[in-house]
Amino acid sequence: MIGSPTVNLDPSPAQIQSNGNPIAVAPGNGGLVNLFNVSESATVVNCDFLSINDSDGPSVRQIKSFTWAILRGWFSEARGPIFPYLFLLVMDGFHAFLNKKIEAGPFLTLQRCFRRFPSLPGLQPNLQKSEIFFSGVTNDDKAVLKSILPIPEEALPVKYLGVPLITTRLKYGGCMLLKEKILQRINSWASRLLSYEGRAQLIQCLLFSIQVYWCSLFILPQRMLKEIDGLLRDVLWSGAEMKQTGAKVQWYIVCTTNTEGGLGFMLLREWNRNKATMIRHSGAISSKTDSLWVKWIHTYTIADRNLWYMALPHGSSWTVKKLFKLRQRNRWIQQIIAHTPADLVPNALISDRVVWLPVANGMYTTKSAWNEIRRAGNAVLWHQIVWYKHNVPKWAFIERLCCHKKLATKDRLRGWGMAVDPMCILCNEAEEETHNHLFFECRYASGLWLFKYIAYKTTLAAAIYHLWRERNARVFSQQAKDLLTLLRKIETDTRDSLNSWTRVVNSQINWLLCIEWSISTRILDSS
Repeated sequence: MIGSPTVNLDPSPAQIQSNGNPIAVAPGNGGLVNLFNVSESATVVNCDFLSINDSDGPSVRQIKSFTWAILRGWFSEARGPIFPYLFLLVMDGFHAFLNKKIEAGPFLTLQRCFRRFPSLPGLQPNLQKSEIFFSGVTNDDKAVLKSILPIPEEALPVKYLGVPLITTRLKYGGCMLLKEKILQRINSWASRLLSYEGRAQLIQCLLFSIQVYWCSLFILPQRMLKEIDGLLRDVLWSGAEMKQTGAKVQWYIVCTTNTEGGLGFMLLREWNRNKATMIRHSGAISSKTDSLWVKWIHTYTIADRNLWYMALPHGSSWTVKKLFKLRQRNRWIQQIIAHTPADLVPNALISDRVVWLPVANGMYTTKSAWNEIRRAGNAVLWHQIVWYKHNVPKWAFIERLCCHKKLATKDRLRGWGMAVDPMCILCNEAEEETHNHLFFECRYASGLWLFKYIAYKTTLAAAIYHLWRERNARVFSQQAKDLLTLLRKIETDTRDSLNSWTRVVNSQINWLLCIEWSISTRILDSS
């Protein structure tokens, strides 16, 4: 792992100098893992050491000549990312050097290895800042190793690749780093006044992706999943204030698909419990993906047995037990076992290949796995009106709340025990302000529905959005627009939205609408 080193390329002689503080991980044998630190003093990589790879692949000398022609002098890692590659190249050589020495004899060869290796690439390990971890090593072996190598012993857990490196199942305390990352990202957006739809995009594209990596590695504790769900809920409804009250729609409804009236989020408690991300690992094992972990599972756990109906090996780790439990969610495996090869393979001349049926291209995705195993709800009648290709997000969000009847109209405020005047503020008549009255029965609002284009999706969404804004302006700012002004505002915003469309079907009715609305015909598909 490399921080932000400063690298210098000097073509005569060629060398790399670093004043950073990189760390390398070198696995040993017999349960030994050594984390060692390169000395903070300037380090020189000998080009004679790099030239040993010329016979086995792309020539390092060619890479050097290219770098000389482009980069000279001092530059940061962001501009010239050659230092990490060369550092890893040297560490790979050190790893091979260690393995060769370990195969040769006792632990004493490790000491000679640390002494001899710096003379080859020029890198000097800093043993004072290095750490050694033991696993499955006797106390006598520990004592011998610690007497040979002046490296302090450390114990798990440690953080590696952004997640805790542990030997047992992940507990609540080990997930605090994940929660802190989410809170840190929320606070970085605290100064931005985001709309509801802006917060929804923040959750969908940024905050939710933070935990996906963790869920692909661990089964997270239910307590932590519930707390993260609460954080995302509070961000959606109250922004940076993170209030635990004021949610307009229940979170499990928000975490349904657009067709079912939600925003397409994934309920973390269901997402991780149903193990949509962990199923990928069982697929990698069954297809024997080329990875060290899969090879280890096949060598020490599965051996020559069949993964799908073998018994759980005695003394298996917690991770292996969880992966074996996933087999019951792969119902199609039992269908294969219950049929003959002739039933399953009608054409024996076609080559076998693994495909993921829920998607058209046959490639597995976590999202498609989630849609297969989640508890699906019923489709709402209005989803095609709210969610469509060219919708305006902020209009669609308010329109969705209106369809759910979750806007804070006066009848709902009175139901919460608030003392408010129930009269509709738009028409000032003795009618109680409800969703049906405010948007459809009100004398002020009914004038909008006489507009002949109001039935179109975009115009309908704009009308609901601006009616709600007009109602709030009268309640909180005592500012009112007449019906004609509001109608012109809706028409202008709708025209601006339509002008941003692309590849619209080039039909006669669409062409006439463009002419009547003074919209450029360039939005029509010319192909």
